[in-house]
Amino acid sequence: MFFYYLAPFTLLIVFLSIISILIGIIKSAIFPIYLPICIIEKDNIEHLLKSSILKNNVIRYCHSNQTCDGEICPLRQILCLNNISGTIDCNDINNVYLINGISGLKNSQFRKNLKSMYMKEGEIYNGIVG
Repeated sequence: MFFYYLAPFTLLIVFLSIISILIGIIKSAIFPIYLPICIIEKDNIEHLLKSSILKNNVIRYCHSNQTCDGEICPLRQILCLNNISGTIDCNDINNVYLINGISGLKNSQFRKNLKSMYMKEGEIYNGIVG
């Protein structure tokens, strides 16, 4: 008897969650969220930079300048002075740019992700053997 009364309530919760997801998709299609992320590119492979490296201010510090407000920029300090990365070095700092982290439905990335892409054995990226 308990489950007989509980079933309509849980069904209502499922419908509300589906409707809220659809509302969120429509809202992001009309008004996309701007969440910038910093990318550094080396050999046509994009590497995501953590926002903590850029002092949690991606828009201000994601560039290749040497100084920021009279001190060494965080990105230059991490890559050139501290050299914490084994694959990215100071020469790659000129290939830094911002992209929107949540592209939304207007971007072609959504259509690209709809089709399946399987890598072959030994590939680390589509078409790149590692």
